[in-house]
Amino acid sequence: MERLTWTEVLDAMAAGKTTIIIPTGGTEQNGPHMAIGKHNVRVAANAEAIARRLGNALVAPVVAYTPEGSIDPAAGHMRFPGTISIPDPVFRASARIQRRGA
Repeated sequence: MERLTWTEVLDAMAAGKTTIIIPTGGTEQNGPHMAIGKHNVRVAANAEAIARRLGNALVAPVVAYTPEGSIDPAAGHMRFPGTISIPDPVFRASARIQRRGA
């Protein structure tokens, strides 16, 4: 969806797209052998596969920042360099998505 113009989204809606999948990933450590954006890549691929199977869905951009643990004191994934976290209440508030339809 992020590669479409708003008129292309409008056309997709007119063609029957009624669902938006909003994938959430994370930017966190995954061990010393794995890139910190692994979840974002995987969730984008999975969301695209799900959208194709549904047939009526578009995929929104990946939400790459999720709650990863407390910052002070550092807990969970926040104990590792490169992790980016947002507070849980902010993440929950962002789930209140507003839609502008045709």
